[in-house]
Amino acid sequence: MSFGLLLPLGLAALAAWILPLLIHLIRRPADHVIIFPAMRWLSAAVRPRRRPRFDDPWLLLLRLLLLAAIALLIAQPFVTGAWHSPRTWVLVSSEAGFADPLSQPHDQNAQWRWIAPGFPPIDMPRPSAGQPLASLLREFDAGLDARDALVAVVPQVLSGLDGERLQLRHDIDWRIVGLRASETPPETNPQPTHIALRHAADAQDALRYLRAVVAAWNTADPASHLVDEQLSDAAISAQTQWLIWTDGPLSAAAAAWVAQGGVALVVDPADATGLPLWRNAAGDVLARTRSIGEGRVIVLQKALDPAVFPELLDATFPMQLRHMLVAREPAPDRAFAESMIPLKLDQAPTARAESLAPALIILVAVLFLLERMLATRRRIGT
Repeated sequence: MSFGLLLPLGLAALAAWILPLLIHLIRRPADHVIIFPAMRWLSAAVRPRRRPRFDDPWLLLLRLLLLAAIALLIAQPFVTGAWHSPRTWVLVSSEAGFADPLSQPHDQNAQWRWIAPGFPPIDMPRPSAGQPLASLLREFDAGLDARDALVAVVPQVLSGLDGERLQLRHDIDWRIVGLRASETPPETNPQPTHIALRHAADAQDALRYLRAVVAAWNTADPASHLVDEQLSDAAISAQTQWLIWTDGPLSAAAAAWVAQGGVALVVDPADATGLPLWRNAAGDVLARTRSIGEGRVIVLQKALDPAVFPELLDATFPMQLRHMLVAREPAPDRAFAESMIPLKLDQAPTARAESLAPALIILVAVLFLLERMLATRRRIGT
């Protein structure tokens, strides 16, 4: 632990110490001289030299301490370093899918806070949804001590992101839970979803993964997603809601269908237009989105090959594709939590500086009260 001053010139206020010293010297009780008649026969003698003497030394000491505390407060002292044991901070998103966060297994000594302005304790009311999660995490990380540990409890789909990839100075334990029931987007179409799967003749390897995705969607309800699988030159029926296109850029007919309000998932690594919609843990863009007329296109930036697109084998891959297709509008401030795990900055966390001003303000108030009590008692006693 080390001690420092933001404004060392503030210690110049210690020159005010001369004031109480002068007051105590000047305001000494007056000496009363009583003359005895017999003293006239005494010869004059050299008067002894007086030494400075202070009355009420405790009152003087309190006044000096009060001035010293005020001077130190003006100098703005702070301490850095390990003056307390390491702490674990658990930050919880208000959209995380549990009613009582403390009911989850956790370290009893951890400090729990909501991800909201001011980082209120977890026993305070749950903040509203839509908090600026990215900027709040950066703010908390910047003020965290170097030895403290950081945990974030976030929903599967994050909101409140910004254009910059989240990077923190501390390692973070990224815990992903489900959305709250009230925050889960309702099913907009309870009827079966009709999907047109269009592919080239030599796309059998890629089709295996897309068929597995549809099978995962139909796990709960086998008839919830109906697929019309044909070559890319086949027409798109009027009842089609989603188009999955694996044959490079969209054809003119497919683009016209999208422009009328359709949603297309296109596998085209060469197409880098549109806003980033999905990133992996390393920050690489896996999917982009753009509008065509009244519809929108989601472009996968990797070929459907596990060698270049390992996320294909992830158990969450079907859910991620479905979420991108279901969303009515692209949301640049939303992303999957699994693809947004914060990166670690190269610079090591610096020791946190904590101001001593609150403690000094209390000390000044106590010293002032004690000084007033002694000064009042002195006046009453005289």
